[in-house]
Formats: sequence, C-alpha cells, structure tokens
Amino acid sequence: MVLLTVSACTHHPIPLGIVRHVPIYFHNSMLFGENIKLMEEKNEFIVATGMIDTTDEYPPVKVAFISIDKQLMQLNFMETTKNGDEITNAYYANGFTLLVSFTMEEKEDQKNIYEKAHLRIGNKDKHSEYIVFGKTGYL
Repeated sequence: MVLLTVSACTHHPIPLGIVRHVPIYFHNSMLFGENIKLMEEKNEFIVATGMIDTTDEYPPVKVAFISIDKQLMQLNFMETTKNGDEITNAYYANGFTLLVSFTMEEKEDQKNIYEKAHLRIGNKDKHSEYIVFGKTGYL
C-alpha cells in the first residue's frame, strides 16, 4: 500500500488497518486494498463500501467500513461528486471523513478492477492519503 506524504505543518498520519470482519447485514459493492492478489487470496482490504439493510420500512443505507487501531468503524455516506471520469464518494462518522476517488474503467483482461484509486482519511489535524486498488463484487 502506498501512503502518500502530504505536506502540512500539523500532519499526523491516520494508519488504516486491515478490515477483517464486517457485519453480516453489510452488502459490499467496492473493496479497496494494497493489491488485487491480497484482496482475492487473503481477503485483505482497507476500505469496504456498500449498503446495510436496516429494515423493511426504509431503503438500504450506504456506508463504508474502515479499521483504525484495530477498531472497525462504520462511516455513513454523505455525497458523490464527479470530475470528468473520476468519481469521489464522501463518508463521515465520529469526526472522521473518508474520501474515496476512482475512475470507472474496464480493461478487457481485468473487469471490475480499478487501479490507482485514491483514499483520503481525515480527523481534525490528522490525515493520510493512500493510492490503492479497487474491486467491485462481493466478499
């Protein structure tokens, strides 16, 4: 995983850990991790985005799961923005903001795999940025 160095006077990194177990009611749509091999063979990813089905009375809720200090954290979807072909989804909870940016591209030999996805996690004066691989599909 590539951790980008961000120049700022008060930069303190937020290391994202491996998300091992998500709740059974979570249905993921995109996973992001260090590389495709680790994601497929070892189920190692650092961000999982998708939906949770709360009740029959309300529609599913979009969320992202991350792990910080070995604690699984659920962030709620805020908005999607588009800049050309790049899509950025924003999530927020407990003072943490997660931005997940990727470009939808399908290569003939690698369908549903996104290279060079960008993650930015921030909380007050702390933030980290990662360049990762993304993959659609289910765990």
